[in-house]
Amino acid sequence: MSVFQTDICKKKRKRVLFGKAFAVPGGGEPAAFNTRAFTLRISEDGENWTDAVQVTDNAAGLSRHAIPLTSARYVQLVVEKPTQGGDTAARIYGLEVMGLK
Repeated sequence: MSVFQTDICKKKRKRVLFGKAFAVPGGGEPAAFNTRAFTLRISEDGENWTDAVQVTDNAAGLSRHAIPLTSARYVQLVVEKPTQGGDTAARIYGLEVMGLK
């Protein structure tokens, strides 16, 4: 299981310096590598979590999920089944959370 967490309220960003410019492919991996099962969790304090989205049978390369209007300071992605088969590597190219002020 892979887990990564980000604090969206502080607008943290990760920057990567390649040293020189070159073509960057957008994914392009086989559909068998798409994350099969995952949960998006939300929290006000980073300690007490509520499941906002649970997906058990995803096959898509891009997932979009609406949740009811709620308040959260933290969002956590928990990957339960990283691929469509037996590969154990989760490949998450991005996570966007859009909210209201």
